Amino acid sequence: MATEREKFYIPEKPTYEDVEGYTRILAEQINGSGFQPDYTMGISRGGWFPAIYLSLRMEWAPFTGIDVKRTADGNGRVMGDNSHINTDSLKGKNILLVEDMLETGKSAVVSKEFLEEHGANVKLACYFTRDFSEVSPDFVVQNEVVSEVIFPWENSRDK
Repeated sequence: MATEREKFYIPEKPTYEDVEGYTRILAEQINGSGFQPDYTMGISRGGWFPAIYLSLRMEWAPFTGIDVKRTADGNGRVMGDNSHINTDSLKGKNILLVEDMLETGKSAVVSKEFLEEHGANVKLACYFTRDFSEVSPDFVVQNEVVSEVIFPWENSRDK
C-alpha cells in the first residue's frame, strides 16, 4: 500500500491547477519508488487525464487507455474492447495503471488482473481513494476521502 502524505483539504470540484498539484505529488512518489514504467495506461475514462498528465510530467512513453465496462446490472466490471493493446508485448513489462479516484476500485481490479494475466508487472496510481474502495493503490495522494470529488473533466456529471 502507498505511503500517503498528511491529509489536506480536497475541494469537491478541484480545478486543473489543483490536479497539477496532485500529479506532482504522484510523480514524486513514483520517482522515489524507483518504479520505471514501460507503459502508462489510463483506465477508461477517468484515468485518461491523470495518466496523460503523469506521462507528460515524467516523460514516459507510450501512453494508452484500457477499456473497462459496467456489467448490465451496473454492479460489476468487465474488460471492454482492448484490441489496440498488443497483449503479447506485455510480458515482463512494467505498467503504471492510472485512475483518477478509486471509488469501489472494481475497474482497477479487472484491469490489473487482465494485465497480470498477460505477464505484466502492474503498479496502480490514483489521486484519491474513497473510504469504501475495495483495492489499495501503490501510489496515492490521499486515501479514504469521504466525499465525492468531481474532477474538471467530469462536467457532464453536473447535468
